Amino acid sequence: MRALVIEDDPVSAKLVESALKCENIVIEPAERGEDGIELAKLYDFDIIVLDLRLPDMDGQEVVRRLRAARI
Repeated sequence: MRALVIEDDPVSAKLVESALKCENIVIEPAERGEDGIELAKLYDFDIIVLDLRLPDMDGQEVVRRLRAARI
């Protein structure tokens, strides 16, 4: 299983990644919404863990763009 974690706070990102790795889930991190969108376009993920407050855009905008791209 693969997970995309879009989180700009390093402490929160490490906590989420640690919890997912304990379940043998492969993690791909992104600190910005734009980076997460690009990764989602390139790779198939089973789950996306998304922060709603990112430095470049809010999480809802990330979801809108992912849906518009049919991801």
